[in-house]
Amino acid sequence: MKKFLIVLMLLFLTSCTHIIGALQEFVNSDSTDDSNITSEVINPDNDFVDTPNVNELIINNGEKHHFNESLKKDGPMTGECFPSIGTPKLLVIPVTFTDSHSTSFHLRKYEKDLQKCFNGSEEETGYYSLNGFYKESSYGKLDVKADILDFYQLSQASRYYESQPKNNGSQVILEEVIRALDKTIDFSQYDYDNDGFIDGIWLVYDHSIDFNNANFWWAYQTQAGFRGIFDGKRPSYYGFASIDFIYTNKNGQTEYDKSGINIDAHTFIHETGHMMGLDDYYSYDLNQRRFFVDRGYPACYGTYGYDMMDATYGDHGVLSKLLLGWIDPFVITENSFVSLSSFAKTGDAILIPNNSKDYIKNMTIYAHYYLMVCYDESLINGKDKPINNPSAISTDGIVIYECHAEKPVNPGYYGNNYLTGFKYNNTDNKTFSKLNGFDYEKSEWFVRFLTNGIETADNAKVLFNVNDCLRNYTKEKTTVPFNFKVLRRDTINNELDKYVIAIKIY
Repeated sequence: MKKFLIVLMLLFLTSCTHIIGALQEFVNSDSTDDSNITSEVINPDNDFVDTPNVNELIINNGEKHHFNESLKKDGPMTGECFPSIGTPKLLVIPVTFTDSHSTSFHLRKYEKDLQKCFNGSEEETGYYSLNGFYKESSYGKLDVKADILDFYQLSQASRYYESQPKNNGSQVILEEVIRALDKTIDFSQYDYDNDGFIDGIWLVYDHSIDFNNANFWWAYQTQAGFRGIFDGKRPSYYGFASIDFIYTNKNGQTEYDKSGINIDAHTFIHETGHMMGLDDYYSYDLNQRRFFVDRGYPACYGTYGYDMMDATYGDHGVLSKLLLGWIDPFVITENSFVSLSSFAKTGDAILIPNNSKDYIKNMTIYAHYYLMVCYDESLINGKDKPINNPSAISTDGIVIYECHAEKPVNPGYYGNNYLTGFKYNNTDNKTFSKLNGFDYEKSEWFVRFLTNGIETADNAKVLFNVNDCLRNYTKEKTTVPFNFKVLRRDTINNELDKYVIAIKIY
């Protein structure tokens, strides 16, 4: 549950995606005979944009832009990560210790429950399995299959591994297990992209979570530190977590509603996101955490909890999906009308460069830009209900991320392959130490809300009415290079269909 980037996120009561044309190209539209479609018309401010009747528009979809980039292909320092597209296989190795109190009956039950956690149906889990989540979140582009092995009996007691120097116990376990299983397992089958590395390994240990020792008896993802070639492949990224994380009465999760969940895959989904090269979207700075806790928030969240890589619930956000190669956004560099449908259902997204002229010369996902999507409570978002979160969202709305995904000038600064190493990273304590009075406009966050141009926890719950536009809330002093205005909200059978939005580029 660790690591990260930076971004800025605006949440408005509006919603989600298709290029419709330049502002000057609005023309009369054909009408629809579908009596189930209703439109809520918002008369635009004439000072914002000069448009005809918004019910008389022809929506002409533009083309999405496909970026031939992803964290796996050319991300900063993440070349060995788990593939984000295709049908790769995870190797799941449950391990037990010589001092374990679990009987063979318990171990067999754990194995069956792990099968449900990684490969099971929604009926079996009461939520999603890891496979089901990633298939849904990726719009079918990632179909992870997990091979669950029988429990492996380690050679030592749990205390032996826990007491390894430099908190290196999981590395010792990994090496012991891989060398022992090399006699019976063909590791080459776990290199889907044939890059010479085992794509991903999960070590699930038979030991309770130690909430007072989150450095070891916890859940995290890291990288193999020992050398060795097994069936022509090297170990690289692996996860380490207690079997207790799949049980709601033991995993200690208090930020989402666990009622109805039989087998809880949230932690394994989050950590597997790290295997694919994603960072955490929250700060590791304890002072910033205290600032939020003092104001009633569960922690210092970059998205106020609304992202799987933030508080470990909800869907993956738009930047993650762009970096993983799951979506092709519309790139807007001039005044445009757009329609936005549910991001969770369609993957619709708009990319607005911070500097359109420079961006057109070199269109890349590793840059400074804004992403606009429609948030609603469909699919994954509808299954996760946050609790103890005063910024809880219960409506559809426009979400805007300001993304600083530039590659670092000196990648070696971060020291290892795990960190994605973008321009901003939540482990950059040197940057955090320069902050005075928690100036959130300058702090190194991956994802942030912007309300009234001020970044504070107290503003997190603000949701904007569809009659409002961005600059109304940034006091016209914003450096955001665009404005937008909602023109129409369409529903089908009382469910959100799309928003029609005017975007003005400055």
